[in-house]
Amino acid sequence: MAEDKVLIGVIGGSGLYHLDNLTFVAPLTISALPSGTQIAFLARHGPGHTIPPSSVPARANIAALKTLGDPFSRGFVSWLEGRVRKVLEEQGGGVKLFTDKTIVCMEGLQFSTRAESIMYRQWGGDLINMSVLPESKLAREAEISYALIATATDYDSWRPQSEAVTAAEVFKTLKTNAETSRLVAATLLEELHIAVSTQGQGLLLEEVGSMKFSIMPRSDKQNPEDRKKLAYILPEYFAGEDGEDVASATNN
Repeated sequence: MAEDKVLIGVIGGSGLYHLDNLTFVAPLTISALPSGTQIAFLARHGPGHTIPPSSVPARANIAALKTLGDPFSRGFVSWLEGRVRKVLEEQGGGVKLFTDKTIVCMEGLQFSTRAESIMYRQWGGDLINMSVLPESKLAREAEISYALIATATDYDSWRPQSEAVTAAEVFKTLKTNAETSRLVAATLLEELHIAVSTQGQGLLLEEVGSMKFSIMPRSDKQNPEDRKKLAYILPEYFAGEDGEDVASATNN
């Protein structure tokens, strides 16, 4: 684990390849806010969007963020929602916030057929995405609660009256969305630092221990190499002495 823990991590999606006031130094950039809080920023698709959704190294990304610092919690997600709404109302230029929506994650890079789009709506889907799986599930397995702020580029193909959307139109919207995302991030990151400073790190630690009884098989059935990899992500359970994982030692 890093000596100076990174309490805040940001994964930038399509169009969001940097944050204002942070200097890019590596694929995973670690910098600090004016307050001194350490920030980790990772561009999911790489600078210039060179990594397509199906090639995003999600396991490596989550592993890197986990080993840098402390995990987020469900309390953080609730905290985030109210702050995003406030920022958009005051500075968002008319951008609307929708919450409690369902994302359908499809294989990419591609767009839905009309039949697929209609099916997704019948399922109850509100947004189409190509990257949040397996990213969000891997974050959960690493005991990191995952908060997503998604910005829409266009309507999916279920609307028969709509004209076809071109790549140029999508990228134009992406540019606008990225500016909004940077505005939101710049405000929220400083507010999060203040919240952690005043409320304590309990805001970030609620998920610790959630995987303790969720791992199968137990240590005596696990491949030693697999356990070594798991110890990198979950040292609390797989870094015991003489090859015995901590969770098993606790239960025996």
